[in-house]
Amino acid sequence: MKTIAEQYFHVQESEKQRIFIEDGLDFIKKAAEEDIKYDAILVDACINERGPILCPPPSFLKDQHISDFSKCLTEKGVLIVNIITPKENKDEADKILKKFEKHFKFCALIPSGTYDRMLFCFNYEHPWSQDADLIEQHILEADRQTGFHLRDGGNYVFENKE
Repeated sequence: MKTIAEQYFHVQESEKQRIFIEDGLDFIKKAAEEDIKYDAILVDACINERGPILCPPPSFLKDQHISDFSKCLTEKGVLIVNIITPKENKDEADKILKKFEKHFKFCALIPSGTYDRMLFCFNYEHPWSQDADLIEQHILEADRQTGFHLRDGGNYVFENKE
């Protein structure tokens, strides 16, 4: 897994970025128990079977795991969850939002594709909570800077931005 990340996604370990190969929920549970904090937690886990929710898997939607994610964020940290549903179940994303809102002070669900959504959650009243347009502006700027093409469907081309 580490070799794939390094070779195909150009992931490099550094002082600020480390690669851990273990079950993500076990990792977060242990971090919550040990009071380890992160500035950002990105959840991009999916299941490979047809159902109402493709990403994240149902196990990531249990209250205890959502609570663990919340406990592991720094004061100004962010949890970002990739949500993918089939066309006929696109309302499932709103149900996921409601589950996460029980554990965070502010969450926002942002479309990132036809049936893809990005869930952003914070443990503080983020300025975005006052102006939804700010979320869109920040996402578009991050997309432009990273070259991910989250909105325009273009092809991602790796470019070292350091």
